[in-house]
Amino acid sequence: MSYLRFSPPEHQAICDICLSLNLNRCRPQSLKRILAASLTDALPELAGRIAGLRQQEMQLLHDHLRDQRGPPKREELSAAELSLFDAAFGGLLVQARFLRPLKGTIVEHFRQHDPELAAKLGRLSDERFEALCEQVKLLRDRGP
Repeated sequence: MSYLRFSPPEHQAICDICLSLNLNRCRPQSLKRILAASLTDALPELAGRIAGLRQQEMQLLHDHLRDQRGPPKREELSAAELSLFDAAFGGLLVQARFLRPLKGTIVEHFRQHDPELAAKLGRLSDERFEALCEQVKLLRDRGP
């Protein structure tokens, strides 16, 4: 099988879920479980179709979603985005001992309030996300 068919709204729903995932580290079967669980409430038929995909089909979908993103880009936040990130989570970041586990929650928060910022944060590698958090901590240490 060399193709799968999804309507544009179905494809968009799948892509939206994948924004916060690192598809280079997420195996196809893990992606299958994540997609099926995430789509159950909003698009139950699509969730069922994805849950029923065979291994080859899931590999095809995984590869398509990963390749669609293109090569990893070094995302830089604008000053306004950095300020928004700091205002929303800076206080928490200063006290947090482990930053990586917070990434998914932060991306999910911004997905509702600022989808573009959520997408940027979701595409950051774990290392780059930690560097961004450290940057916010340093800005807070310096003060206004």
